[in-house]
Amino acid sequence: MLKNPKITADTNILISSFACVSAVTVKIIDLAEEGLCEMAVSEEIILEFQRVAGVKFGWDEEKNRAIEDVLKRLCRVVSPRERIKAVKQDPDDNMILECAVEAGSDYIITGDRHLLCMHEYRGIKIISPAEFIRLMI
Repeated sequence: MLKNPKITADTNILISSFACVSAVTVKIIDLAEEGLCEMAVSEEIILEFQRVAGVKFGWDEEKNRAIEDVLKRLCRVVSPRERIKAVKQDPDDNMILECAVEAGSDYIITGDRHLLCMHEYRGIKIISPAEFIRLMI
């Protein structure tokens, strides 16, 4: 079992954790709430969350604001100082790397194939939500 790892979850993992009550991703939020891991987000990830949730689920501004409040309470909000251009196939994924680097994360939790195929970035392991939960139990 990992001891209080620092993590960055990508936007889709965060959305899934709020949209799918039975999803494995909910366990990641639960771990953060219990103080068993330290999750980081950036303002850019929060904005992307709100945009995608609005498009995919029709979440209105009020619901997005409420979830933003939860994220800011649960997560360490960082402001990346470095712009990274490591993911050419999907440049939006670079904001996840930027957040993880700034936060000193141990893990990036993602289901995104562009990130997963990297396996690691600057010593930060890139794994699926299920892999992370296995490491935590």
